[in-house]
Amino acid sequence: MKWLVLVFFPLIAWSHPVIYQGGTMLSNMNMDDMTEAGVFYSFTHKWAFGAEYWRLQDDTGAEQELQLARLNHLAWRYNGPASQANLYLVSGIGRAEDGVNENRLGWLGGLETDWETREYFVSGKYLHLASPDFDTGLWIGRVGYSPIIADFNSLQAWVMLQALHDPVTARETKITPLLRLFYRNVLWEMGSSTKGDMFFNWMIHI
Repeated sequence: MKWLVLVFFPLIAWSHPVIYQGGTMLSNMNMDDMTEAGVFYSFTHKWAFGAEYWRLQDDTGAEQELQLARLNHLAWRYNGPASQANLYLVSGIGRAEDGVNENRLGWLGGLETDWETREYFVSGKYLHLASPDFDTGLWIGRVGYSPIIADFNSLQAWVMLQALHDPVTARETKITPLLRLFYRNVLWEMGSSTKGDMFFNWMIHI
């Protein structure tokens, strides 16, 4: 069954914080009250470095922005006969502003973990974003299922359910059904939360 690892996991590994050595990943996540955009270069199969932008908007309309240099590290990986599990550590430092206080020091730390097969996907993420005037923890959990197993040259499709909690943008956890599609080196996701908040995400690796 080792051929499954060789054939399948290159399809999904590039969407992680660290991809194959020499690969570059562009990503962008958009919601009504949150934006994240980044570009990362994997200089080894365990380390990636890049730049990232965050926008967080609270229920009063006030916004917090961070522009960070970020380092991602693959701390642990398990390759099973038909599954893979990963643990990543992430950190970043840079500039933060909120429209009143500018050129403040901002930072980020956290971890990501996932387990996946050709049919099932489970992941969890915690990110802590902070500055002298701002401090929040962002939690994201996902479960997913692929109803059709397609080859590399075909369109891949997943249905997912996401739970996201961030005290800055919402006082309650957002539940969002998602459709994930990817074809070759492009991945995109779209959905709407149970409260009607739109979600759109894309990633490209080059």
